[in-house]
Amino acid sequence: MSRNSRRGGRAESHAYCKRGANKVSEPQTPSYCTKRRPVQYSCVYVSDQPVHLWIEAMTRLAFLIAFLAVVLLLCRTARSDELYLQQYENAMVESGILYNETLIFDILSLESEPQPTEYCPPLPDSVIKIPATSVHALSPYHIKVLGAVGDSVTAGFGAKAKCLLQALTEYRGVSWSIGGDSGAMTLPNIVRSFNSNVKGFSVKTGKQTSVNAHFNRAVSGAVSDQIPGEVRELVKMIKADQSINVEEDWKLITLWIGGNDLCNYCKEKVKKSAENYVKKIKEGLDIIRAELPRTYVNVVEILDVTKLGALKTGLFCDLIHLAVCPCVANSKYWSETSQASRDYNDLLEDMIEKTPEYHDSDQFAVVLQPFFKNTGLPSNADGDGDRSYFGLDCFHFTVKGHAEIASALWNNMMEPVGNKDDKVDWGTETKLKCPSIDFPYFYTDKNSKSFVSSNGENPDPNTDTDTSPINLLAVLLGTGLTVVVVVVAIAVVVVAMVYRRGRRGVRAGGVSVGVSMDTEKTRLIFQQIAARDTGAVKSLSLRYQVFSKMRIIAPFFISLLLGICSAQTSEEIFLKKYEAALNSTGIPYDETLISDLSSNECIVPPLNCAKLPDHYINTNPTSVHKLTPYNIRVMGAVGDSVTAGFGALATNIFQALTEYRGVSWSIGGDDGYTTIPNIVKEFNPNVKGFSVGKGKATSSNAHFNQAVSGAIAEDIPGQVRTLVDKIKNDISMESFNEDWKMITIWIGGNDLCAYCNDKTKYSPSEYVKHIREGLDILKAELPRTFVNLVQILDVTELEGLKGSLLCSAVKLFACSCNNDASTTKASGFYNDELENIDFNSYNTDDFAVVLQPFMKNLKLPDKDPNSYFGLDCFHFNRKGHCEAARALWNNMMSFKMEKKDSINWEENPLLKCPTEEYPYFFTGENSPPPSGFGAVNPDPNVTRNPSQTGSFLGILLGSGLTTFTVAIAIVIGVVAALAYSRHRRHRNSVSMSTDSDEKIRLV
Repeated sequence: MSRNSRRGGRAESHAYCKRGANKVSEPQTPSYCTKRRPVQYSCVYVSDQPVHLWIEAMTRLAFLIAFLAVVLLLCRTARSDELYLQQYENAMVESGILYNETLIFDILSLESEPQPTEYCPPLPDSVIKIPATSVHALSPYHIKVLGAVGDSVTAGFGAKAKCLLQALTEYRGVSWSIGGDSGAMTLPNIVRSFNSNVKGFSVKTGKQTSVNAHFNRAVSGAVSDQIPGEVRELVKMIKADQSINVEEDWKLITLWIGGNDLCNYCKEKVKKSAENYVKKIKEGLDIIRAELPRTYVNVVEILDVTKLGALKTGLFCDLIHLAVCPCVANSKYWSETSQASRDYNDLLEDMIEKTPEYHDSDQFAVVLQPFFKNTGLPSNADGDGDRSYFGLDCFHFTVKGHAEIASALWNNMMEPVGNKDDKVDWGTETKLKCPSIDFPYFYTDKNSKSFVSSNGENPDPNTDTDTSPINLLAVLLGTGLTVVVVVVAIAVVVVAMVYRRGRRGVRAGGVSVGVSMDTEKTRLIFQQIAARDTGAVKSLSLRYQVFSKMRIIAPFFISLLLGICSAQTSEEIFLKKYEAALNSTGIPYDETLISDLSSNECIVPPLNCAKLPDHYINTNPTSVHKLTPYNIRVMGAVGDSVTAGFGALATNIFQALTEYRGVSWSIGGDDGYTTIPNIVKEFNPNVKGFSVGKGKATSSNAHFNQAVSGAIAEDIPGQVRTLVDKIKNDISMESFNEDWKMITIWIGGNDLCAYCNDKTKYSPSEYVKHIREGLDILKAELPRTFVNLVQILDVTELEGLKGSLLCSAVKLFACSCNNDASTTKASGFYNDELENIDFNSYNTDDFAVVLQPFMKNLKLPDKDPNSYFGLDCFHFNRKGHCEAARALWNNMMSFKMEKKDSINWEENPLLKCPTEEYPYFFTGENSPPPSGFGAVNPDPNVTRNPSQTGSFLGILLGSGLTTFTVAIAIVIGVVAALAYSRHRRHRNSVSMSTDSDEKIRLV
């Protein structure tokens, strides 16, 4: 019976088999009986109840302990794999123990070990014999020394094991990055096909201290903390080798570590944090850079170990995972461990990218090889995990697995930075990428900069490349499939946009005027541009020129723009190259695809606030309702791409995807920008948590800015949990329970952008439900916290921004509902739901949530609205972030009834200062009553001076006299009115009496 059928039977029933009886046939109740020997079995079936499952588990464990000694003994005495397997099965049958094939290795699977179909053809002597004077012109022919540091995988742990005893052996000779055994597919053996005199690779078996290890200093069980030590040992051994010229010989070192860190991450999140992991990697790299000249270092990204959980196919694998990798053994930890894996890789990538010493030197280079980053589990024909790549413990690679990742590493080295494969293609025919005559070098960050061809080749980095506009244009026109894909993609955008706008049209005098174009004139424009007849283009009407620029040639010069941008580091050079290239082709200069930084200045006068008395500054308040800017110690934020600083400093479309977190309105801390943290730092320079520079939420620069581009409201609880964990785990937090924290939440733009497509998922009630979940987590987990909850912006307002094709594409794909009438209504409903939150339930002395409404009724500025937004006409640029920060601050310093519900774009209002009368951030509790009468409740701990008291009493006395005078006047008035009324009634009575007497007399 196959393993799959046995596995499937476990869900229904379980059987224990004994020798010597006829087999029971139960077609609907599969058993574990094996047919490897012509022996009769009887099967006893047990009902599938929890108690029986425990009995079975304990029985299997007892069996394992009992026959483990037998297995090990046979493994020692057997002289062949065949004899071992025969003795092993016979022993199991004789003892009545179930034959468990997961405890041995199928030697047939090793026969499919991948081998290269052919090594690379040799290059001409003119290439081979040229000495390398720069690491950026280093070819495989130049490598003289190989080394490696890491853990048990690099040590070859159990790679060739066929029984349990061998599973503890380190087969260093087949190690993927440093093994040199003949016939094994490894990095050294590939390099040796170019230079047979290379040294340092490990052979056969042994620990790192054995003579066979050579420069393989990997230690089984190692974690990132041990990397500096391994590196020092490697450096010491290389320098001690008399056959090596340390100053002249080129060295290739591979570093891979982190699996054991991840295996224990769920138990030690602070110690095994991504920051600590990267810190130790950097220590090791810095030692290599300082001690070993002429060195190329491969740093390999980490593999997500949780994927190995699917390989558990027996008790032995379960026990191994439980012992050595508890975060994989228990599936409840898979989510957080997998996220930690991504954090490790993101932070590692960020660190290497931002360390110029790893790229700029001719003597040293660090190159990140990402082939493990998105690698999944290999699968067999049945779709299950393919065990042939992994050893007896379902954890370490076999020879076959080592061969696959050796090929992946080599191919990564032969691919330019930014265009490397990020996963292993398990099971495909191994085909090594080869150095070419045009580009025979290993790729580095520096020699990859001028990469523009899709075939993986690049010009000699030692040769000056002519990058004049005409030649650059010629290169870009030959980029083949890449440019074709770009053109087709943007053409689809154009067609969709024109169709959409054509249907919408513009009503003028009852006639629908759509954005259309005469076919003949369009063809004429295209022909004129192709012929570079710029004079004819200028003679056409403005409308036709705009159409030609935006609809026909945009795909072409966007490709040109990307090419120039990727090759230039200076904004000034970029702009010159960009304009010159367009002018040389007769294409109008399109300013909407670049940003003029000078127009994005936000002028904010210095914050010259009067210093408050010392008792406000030096006293840590016990209530959030008496919280001043001097008291804030920690800042954080959650939200979407705006809070992430998406494209805020972009000067061209290539930079438009970068997250400039350091200028983010609510949480950025880069010097020279108006942000909430920078304003708070005017009062307390020791505040922490603000983001700096650029990077994703997982980068070291993000700190407590956990906003994620593209996030929607339902992501807020997850972001909040991550933020809380980061704050709690920050080792620099001196007093978590005492420090006052300020958190800003702003989310909903992406919800509105998708509202018209799914009104249930993005309903106002669902939106506010997720907000409440986030607030509940903050209240439960973060003591002493002031939360800014910012109301949502109506995204349909952004339809009024006029821009390039890029703007239209962003609106069409990123915010398809920005022109839908229901979106505006939804925006209002979202804000209504926020206002209906029971803020009293959140407001305590320890915690407060304050609604800040400055986005609620936001309208675009009348003058130059684009100057506040980025290239995509959707996200704030630095000027927009400045205005948003100013509006938020002034909201925070305004009591509830005086908070502005929009931004005064043109007024440039001053930043409000805390005063002695109103020194606190306003909450619902410390704001004056709606009538506006009275100030905040005075601090009971403050003693007022006599002049203040006299003035106060004078006011009361004056008010009392005034009240008394008014009361007397009212009384006199009432008495006079009553007397006059009585007098009138008396006169009327007398008059009536006189008239009666006269009538009687006449009669």
